[in-house]
Amino acid sequence: MTLPQIAEILTRAGIPDGRFEAGLLISHFTGVSRASMLADPGREYDDEKLVSAVEKRAQRYPLQYILGTWEFMGLPFTVNENCLIPRPDTECVTEAAIAALPDGGRVLDLCTGSGCIIASVLH
Repeated sequence: MTLPQIAEILTRAGIPDGRFEAGLLISHFTGVSRASMLADPGREYDDEKLVSAVEKRAQRYPLQYILGTWEFMGLPFTVNENCLIPRPDTECVTEAAIAALPDGGRVLDLCTGSGCIIASVLH
């Protein structure tokens, strides 16, 4: 499959950013850079794991779980079906927590998912 073919599969499945996500999947499973993909959009990718990932994503399985990692506040976090996916809007909550925490203050974060909030506050 080529980048445009993968993008088309995802777009037809209702994925709003099908082309962008196609690039993420190709890069993750083949190691090919985004620049190389864009320079040669007709390049064929026949990696079995990539094909499986495209099929899963086309069924609306979360991209973050397929990739196994997701970035939150500039930090990579491992994600899977056992935790919540870090969301950009949660970064606002984390920034507010950082701003409200006094020097030397303590913070407790219990049962909030992947741990991305507390790890980002501490970082």
